Amino acid sequence: MTPNRKKFLFSYIFVYFVVASCLYFVLHRSYKNFSKDKLNYLTNTVSKYRDKTDNPCQYAIRGDPKEVGNNYVKINFWCSNGTAARSTLALNAIDDISFQGVINEYARIINFDPKMLVTKNWFCFVADRVVTDTAQMISAADTIDCYDKKPIPKK
Repeated sequence: MTPNRKKFLFSYIFVYFVVASCLYFVLHRSYKNFSKDKLNYLTNTVSKYRDKTDNPCQYAIRGDPKEVGNNYVKINFWCSNGTAARSTLALNAIDDISFQGVINEYARIINFDPKMLVTKNWFCFVADRVVTDTAQMISAADTIDCYDKKPIPKK
């Protein structure tokens, strides 16, 4: 080997071990500071910098959940201005599988106030049945349709 190559390899190995050592100690220190409370806070709270919307038709969750079979619920918001948000949620990620629980989880993800559905008189249906009790349970593969104006009945 030439002296330049030896010098380069020695420098490269030295820098590699310095960076690897720094990574080890930083990660080891952060592992000691890990707590379940901090993890729950990071994963379950909404950032104060995130856009809060008053229009549930503005955002949607794209794609279908993988490997859940029929254990999902489709949520459709239909707005009178012609926009719509069509989303799908896996039910195994939701603790409360009532209409209100599913809407609360969806509102947390999209970042809108779920009480807005009541205050702005949205009309919601679960499997083509009008929602009269928000505590009603949601079945697997149900579809929730919410309209900002009362839909015209189909003939």
